[in-house]
Amino acid sequence: MPLRAGQRTLVFGALFICAGLNNAHSDCRVRPQITGNTLDFHTVERVHDGDTLRLEGGKKIRLIGINAPEPGRNGEPDQPYAAQARNRLQQLVNGANHKIGILEDGQTRDRFGRALAHLFLPDGTNISALLLQEGLGWHIAITPNTKFLGCYAQAQQQARANKRGVWEKPDILDAALLQPEDAGFRLITGTVARTGQGRQHIWLSLSLNLSVRIEHKDLKYFTSWQPKELLHKRIETSGWIYTYGDRNKRKLGMQVHHPAVIRVIE
Repeated sequence: MPLRAGQRTLVFGALFICAGLNNAHSDCRVRPQITGNTLDFHTVERVHDGDTLRLEGGKKIRLIGINAPEPGRNGEPDQPYAAQARNRLQQLVNGANHKIGILEDGQTRDRFGRALAHLFLPDGTNISALLLQEGLGWHIAITPNTKFLGCYAQAQQQARANKRGVWEKPDILDAALLQPEDAGFRLITGTVARTGQGRQHIWLSLSLNLSVRIEHKDLKYFTSWQPKELLHKRIETSGWIYTYGDRNKRKLGMQVHHPAVIRVIE
């Protein structure tokens, strides 16, 4: 019997298994638990791109845990794999008869007003994990939305190891060579030359003009090591680069929320 928009399937919890991640179908999925939690199913009206869709009624949903390549705008070309990511999400939606399960996390809206959620197929398959495993986006970890974070990280590791999608020829930029026009989502590498602390954040300087910033409220997620321990180490990280400072001498910043997106290279 088809599910109606908004129909609730009872006793689904957010239990997840991160061991192995042989495939995203058997991990990161919700499993029936007697917890009183629910998984809402809604009808998808339109897929915008590889990480955003619109429900019947107009509500726009941004998938948690993944940033898909962007379609081109204003005459610009698509980013590599943007079309593949959108087409794959559309294929999954079509295969589910446009009925998608929604599970919210700690933060339910982004700064653009879009709803944030983990999305699932009727069999419990986690859509973000599946897309990450196929290399159709990059793992992002933005607190407090950390449900399934370990599974998402492992899905990306598998795609990277097998050179799938965006990991076939990853575009990793040297922090020392970044320019203001490089603003946007980037995968970067650089050596931490300096560290410092302000009233609201700790910063790691990777070059003369790029600082990675970690807010004090996110330090609770750094349980195995502290950001200042990265001094003189070469790291790889990802996130949105933004510009700030004097108009004639723009500086670059990147905010990181969780150690899951920081990798020590040497």
